Order: sequence, then C-alpha cells, then structure tokens
Amino acid sequence: MAEANDNESKAWDEVDTVQKQLDEALVLNDIQAKRIIELEQQLKASEKVITGLQNTEKQLKKQVNDTQANLESAEKRTSEAEGKLAEVRDQLNDTQGQLKSERGTVSKLTKEQKGSVKQIGTLEGELKAAQGQANKAQSERDDAMS
Repeated sequence: MAEANDNESKAWDEVDTVQKQLDEALVLNDIQAKRIIELEQQLKASEKVITGLQNTEKQLKKQVNDTQANLESAEKRTSEAEGKLAEVRDQLNDTQGQLKSERGTVSKLTKEQKGSVKQIGTLEGELKAAQGQANKAQSERDDAMS
C-alpha cells in the first residue's frame, strides 16, 4: 500500500509536471498565436505598401512615358521651327539682295531725276527766254502794225 501511495504520489507529481508543461506550452502557444496575428497584420500592411508602391511605379512610368512623348514632340516642333527659320533666313537673304538691288535702282533713278530737274530748270529758263522773245516780237509786231 505504501508503494502504491508512493506510485500514486509520483504519478500525481508527474501529472502536475506535465500540467505545468502543458500550461507553459499553452501560454507559449497563445504568445505565438498573438505574434502570428501581429505578423499577419504586418504582412497585410506590407502588402498594401507594396501595392501602393507598385501603383506609384506605374504612375511614374506613365509620367516618364508622357514626358518622353512630350520631349519627342517638342524636339519635332523644334526641328520644324529650325527648318522654318532656315527658310525665313533664306527669304530674308533674298529680300536683302532685292533691297540692295532696289537701292541701286533708286540711286540711279534719283540721279536721273536730278538730271531731269536740272534739264527742267534749263528748259524753264529757255521757255522764259523764248516767251520773252515772243513777247518782244509781239510787241515789235504790234509797234510795226501801229
């Protein structure tokens, strides 16, 4: 009976030990379950951040593509403007050449006009002289007729 009591006491001690181990295991399990929940929440938050970053990356790629398209368009417009500028410069050079030629013509015509003015002055003088002679002749004729 003593041996049975001793065995029973050992068995209960072992039950207590196992119960303590079980309690510790349950506490550890609860701690791990809470940690798992925290990690799952962190994982979900990280996934949201990743999704946000992926969306930001897509937006930035679109902006880069749009900017590149705008840049290409601007380069094309610049090239076209440079072509037009070259055309305008050619036209300007042609116009300047024509202007130079016209200045020469104007200078020539101005000289001719000065000569014409001089000639007109001479002719006016001759006309006055001729009118004077005609008046004199008329006066002489009138005198002669009287």
